[in-house]
Amino acid sequence: MLDKLNELCSGAELILCTLPKSNLYSAARQTEFNGIINNIAKDYSLKVITLDKVDLVPHLIDSAHPGTSGMTALANQIIKDLLN
Repeated sequence: MLDKLNELCSGAELILCTLPKSNLYSAARQTEFNGIINNIAKDYSLKVITLDKVDLVPHLIDSAHPGTSGMTALANQIIKDLLN
């Protein structure tokens, strides 16, 4: 998929995001998935936004979707990582 994105969007900077803490998966699965994301980013020399630092659990409006405070927490982490 990343190869296709690079082809379709040549010249665009692709950035991957790790998964935030959530009720949708266990901490062990989050660690596993984020490891895969980081490995792919390394293979493609891509920047990674570290959303695993964000705990969405207290910000969910249902079992999966963040409310305004959760979206703010995600946005703040994205901005922080993009500025570094």
